[in-house]
Amino acid sequence: MKKQSFQQYGTYFSLFLFLLLFSFSARAVTVLEVEGKALPSLLGQPVSSLRLYASSDGATLRAIPFQIDQKNANGVWLLDSDGAGTGNLAPQDVLLFHMDDVGVALKADKLPAGKSKAEITTSGKFVYLIAEENPAPKSTKSYVKVDSAQDRVATGFYDIGFNQRSALVQDELILRNGSRPVDILDRFKVRFNLAIKNFFDFKINESDVDAKFAGYRVGPIRVIRRVVATKKLGPINVIPKSSTDFMFYPNWVEVPTRVNNPIDGPKFLEEKTQGLSGYDFSRAVYGSSIYSSLGESPMVLDGVLSPAEENLSQGVATWWALSGPVGSLVVGIQNDPKLMQLGLEPSLRIIDETGRSDPPEGESGSSFIGFLLPYNKMPKGSYLLVVRQVFPWRFQHGQEKAYLQEAKTVKIESSKTL
Repeated sequence: MKKQSFQQYGTYFSLFLFLLLFSFSARAVTVLEVEGKALPSLLGQPVSSLRLYASSDGATLRAIPFQIDQKNANGVWLLDSDGAGTGNLAPQDVLLFHMDDVGVALKADKLPAGKSKAEITTSGKFVYLIAEENPAPKSTKSYVKVDSAQDRVATGFYDIGFNQRSALVQDELILRNGSRPVDILDRFKVRFNLAIKNFFDFKINESDVDAKFAGYRVGPIRVIRRVVATKKLGPINVIPKSSTDFMFYPNWVEVPTRVNNPIDGPKFLEEKTQGLSGYDFSRAVYGSSIYSSLGESPMVLDGVLSPAEENLSQGVATWWALSGPVGSLVVGIQNDPKLMQLGLEPSLRIIDETGRSDPPEGESGSSFIGFLLPYNKMPKGSYLLVVRQVFPWRFQHGQEKAYLQEAKTVKIESSKTL
């Protein structure tokens, strides 16, 4: 009897270990990427003719979700309004698919007819890309959903919505890894205090910024949403003009922003000039813990600015995390190398005050977490800042850096013409 129990425990442990390893590997690799130049036999084929297949049993095929995103001559992603998904496959284009959909090897004679075929391999798994003369229906499965009328994106890990009057303002965030689905966001804030030497101070919030929605690139693996923003005083740009691509993946969001700074900060701006951006949460997050790359003990958002929170706001940080009953997320920032060389690093800023008035917000008080940049020290020029938001299904403190590193597309191992 004891022997049988031991065998049972051994079986349970083996199953537990398998599930643990599987969950880790699934977390580490989700979206796979293949550049067009890695598919030489398919270059020049109409993108509309391409279909992606996998096999579960080595004998039958199933269509799997994929997308091909294209770039223009300047390396900028094409949006649907630019004709994305049309034209012919080019070396700079990218095929995207999900690790959950890959399969086993299939003999070439089992593949459907096509002008050109390629076998793509990763981690011992296979998919098949085919240029078909009469393209079969695509898979209807999708990891990212878009409601363009409401300007809202949803996946199994999060729901994100934007303000209908200001394209830059995110005012909805539901974390699907929490105990209950609740909107935890008051709004995403952008606050500039621009102090021009011997002239005037100019305060700008996210509602003052001239933000233009440029369009979507909608696919089943990722969605790209572009916003162009600036603020002018007469003919002069008084804050950096930016172009931001919100790139929505199944379990993370990547936000690269190209900042074109029109003012030489050291020459024209006073010390008190600064640019602040980040999340102002609703009171639904009260009781949630804050962590950061500064390594301090966790603090709790409760509407009272503690000395620890205030002191933490003085430090240079690369990431922060929020975790509580309503869910968890990790937010990281990747600085531009040119700014790093100048010693210009983002600092963490926490504002946790119930009585603070900070219009134009939807809810009184402030539970703000974000990054502060010293624009008074920033030379005139172009810079790239990348913010990454990760929504781990089971958050574990101490793994924040790993979550951020794993939130990326992964290149395939090999491909060959069939």
